[in-house]
Amino acid sequence: MKKMYAGPAKVHNDETGPADSIDGSRHETAGNNLLISNFDRYHENGPEFEAVVYITERYRYTPIPDGYRETVRAQGDRERVRSAVTRALEYARRKGIPIQVNNPHVRADIAAGNVYDLTGITIADALISEIRERVESAEGED
Repeated sequence: MKKMYAGPAKVHNDETGPADSIDGSRHETAGNNLLISNFDRYHENGPEFEAVVYITERYRYTPIPDGYRETVRAQGDRERVRSAVTRALEYARRKGIPIQVNNPHVRADIAAGNVYDLTGITIADALISEIRERVESAEGED
């Protein structure tokens, strides 16, 4: 009979953490992208709600328990968001993982081309890549 799967099936186990396989060997899951979220306006700060941006290391669409994670209070402080994104870009560069950008202010900063150092960074979102290519081609025409 032909094997359907190349390796043992993985089973999630809340007590042991990352996936364990049926054969007992351990499989650590590493993040393969970093998400910079849109604004979440439902973050509680005492009796108030404030806008925050979440930066989360994920494997596909699932957050990694021990991965990069930062919650940035964004309300009225774009520079705070820029600082957090700069730290996240450094992390992504060191790990060699792409970023996905869902935040419109960060997208605008990337499209501007002069806010962040994107050397060695892959942006997973096709729209951002297209914007970046247009900015680079426009700079080349000068």
